[in-house]
Amino acid sequence: NPFRTDWLQSYGTPLIESKSVNLFAAGNNFTAKLYNASEADYGNYTCVSQNKHGIAMSTVEISGRPTVKTTMQWIRGLDGSRSAELVCEVHSPNPSRTIWLRSGGSPLVHGESVHLHVDNNNHSARFNNVSERDYGNYTCVSENKYGISMSTVEVSGKPTVTATVQWKRGMDGSRGAELVCTAHSANPSRTDWLRSDLSPLVYGESVHLSVAGNNHTAKFIKITERDYGNYTCVSQNKYGIAMNTVEISGIPAVTTRVHWTRGVNGSLDAELVCVVQGATPSTTRWMRDDGTWLLQDESVYLSTAGNNYTATFKNISERDYGNYTCVSLNKYGMTMDTVQLSGKPKITTILQWTSHLNGSISAKLVCTAYSSKSSNTHWIRDDGSPLLDGDIVQLSISDNSYTVTFKDVGEAHYGNYTCVSHSEWGISMETVVLSGESAQDLRRTITHSKVDGQITGSMSQSSGAHDPTRAQTGTGSRNCSSANTSEGTTRIKSTIKSKIVITKEKHSYTIKV
Repeated sequence: NPFRTDWLQSYGTPLIESKSVNLFAAGNNFTAKLYNASEADYGNYTCVSQNKHGIAMSTVEISGRPTVKTTMQWIRGLDGSRSAELVCEVHSPNPSRTIWLRSGGSPLVHGESVHLHVDNNNHSARFNNVSERDYGNYTCVSENKYGISMSTVEVSGKPTVTATVQWKRGMDGSRGAELVCTAHSANPSRTDWLRSDLSPLVYGESVHLSVAGNNHTAKFIKITERDYGNYTCVSQNKYGIAMNTVEISGIPAVTTRVHWTRGVNGSLDAELVCVVQGATPSTTRWMRDDGTWLLQDESVYLSTAGNNYTATFKNISERDYGNYTCVSLNKYGMTMDTVQLSGKPKITTILQWTSHLNGSISAKLVCTAYSSKSSNTHWIRDDGSPLLDGDIVQLSISDNSYTVTFKDVGEAHYGNYTCVSHSEWGISMETVVLSGESAQDLRRTITHSKVDGQITGSMSQSSGAHDPTRAQTGTGSRNCSSANTSEGTTRIKSTIKSKIVITKEKHSYTIKV
């Protein structure tokens, strides 16, 4: 049922939108972002949600103590050996001391079998060629003046298992499904897929079983009702057993997203896209906040393409703001997912590294902001101070894009940079991290990469021997292939400028050479 949800501070007053507090809702998630948090912000915060049936609440704490999260990843070496990397991610408003402890409480020490290193907030311990003597619990302990935090992970010989379901559409319109079980084990293990009644899946006409590396796949060629149920991946070795269960059902699976665009006349348009995956035909519609169905009119265009159900809003205005729910229904059940349209600016950020012929590296931070009303957009540093145009930093604006260019990146420039855009409807922020890791990777790429020869400055391909004079100016030459034609031998000459661009957007990296 419709409900109201608020965040309350320790003393019961509601959190209010401000320059330092960003409140927003996306589907069922109600988020409060506190920027540049200080001691004044420490305390308990309670989420309170109420409808006609009652009230529910949940409390979290913001404090100066470090927050610690640990993960473990198995790595297979070229010689077949198994390595394990323990990563402790630490966030602390003040300087903190972080160490890894063994089961007996003794600290891990850097050596031949264990490599310790720190990269920004990540404190890693890597065990090379793990053996039984390394099995046990390892605890990351981080301490600052506000207190101490710790988190523990286990290194053991037992397998670790994750399972997923992927729906597939056949050429004849039939629905198939792939169950993928990824099993990691320090020792040889046996891995099987089991049905709900615990009988093993067997290779046949309707089910194909395959193994590729750590992935154990069960492919259902054409899903029918008899295939519905739970499927469990079980992996076992001499140290223990691990399992993970997934479900195949006829209920539609629904995901939604919002895509903002700028019209030719400068208007702001929005596309609500609902992607439906289901084994049987379903009825799918968009619903407004008040429970009425979204209908096509002059400002809203509804369309369907395959599994995508799209509602396109032209020239977004205040009357369009609110939550929109995609509802998909078939004979097996109903699924829904909600997105929000609001007047707050919508922003995306991109970090782009570029190498230059003189060996320097520049970085571009690009913030693209969309807003239905006039908005103020700028970049700020870690400490909240604005980035200003100068000799080292260049600021530029092109349409909706706000760009910061660092001409020659060095350690002095590393840190977090936040794009802030606010209008009368609210404030939006997104942060990118400028760190030495990407820059070092790029420098190594320039130094060691080969594209039919070493990339150093620019590279020329032509006939003849290497010219050291030209090499000193950043241009080299090498022998190229000859092509025999009816007229004889043709020499091919080309010049390649060495420009490498690495673009990061969210968790995706694009490398252009």
